Amino acid sequence: MKSLNLKYAIETIAYLTYSCRFKFIIPCLFMVGWYSPILAQNRVVKYLQITNFNNQLDTNYAELLINGQHTLYKYGQTKATDQSPITDLNFERVKLRDEKGFLYYGDYEKGFYYNREFLLTQPVLVIDEMLSINWVIDFNTTKLILGYECHKAVGEFRGRVYTAWFANQLPEGYGPWKLSGLPGLILEVLEHDNELQIIAQEIVESQVDFQKPDEKTKLTQMNYVNKFKKKLNQLTKYLASNSGGSKLFQISSKSKFHVLERSLFEN
Repeated sequence: MKSLNLKYAIETIAYLTYSCRFKFIIPCLFMVGWYSPILAQNRVVKYLQITNFNNQLDTNYAELLINGQHTLYKYGQTKATDQSPITDLNFERVKLRDEKGFLYYGDYEKGFYYNREFLLTQPVLVIDEMLSINWVIDFNTTKLILGYECHKAVGEFRGRVYTAWFANQLPEGYGPWKLSGLPGLILEVLEHDNELQIIAQEIVESQVDFQKPDEKTKLTQMNYVNKFKKKLNQLTKYLASNSGGSKLFQISSKSKFHVLERSLFEN
């Protein structure tokens, strides 16, 4: 009886997998952000990253380094001069950065991100637990990116909705920034308010070595959010008190933070 039950279970799983793949019904393992890190190769994916907060474009070259179950996404070291896929780059935004820039180190064995962020001008190490993204995959919609057939997926992460395009031919479940969990490497991302766009420019098969970023100040994700909001509030009050009554620096309880992880900063 046990062998029959095992045979029935195997046949059931096989049927569900077949149905989901060819009838475009997404299995539960995709809905919880499943991927297969065992299949991950050593690669470097070069992206163009564009943020568009408050009609101020910020365009950067970015790279995703993949080594087994560890990744490093980095940007902010240099400015890009290419034309933006969203609109023409006719506005240069001044940002305080250093030679290291922003670093997002993914440890998929332990399930944590170790990120080099900025607390206004101070670099800090932010430790953030990886969260599964509930991706809804549309296998019926495809487009070609860098010669790879990519499928469409839509998911919500921390207050924003993203459309991602991933390549089944590249079996890593990784992607730029903190977006991952699809059955293929993410090559393009578009945030639904058009405030973030990330587009792969080149994929290089290469052995890469990198280290977890380290800074003197180490914070959990929520500690970082709380400290950031406090410092920004203090800065805004200081500017308001020294602006001669200018409305540019008035504080409103309805003001929104122009950050990607919107839900963390608005709570």
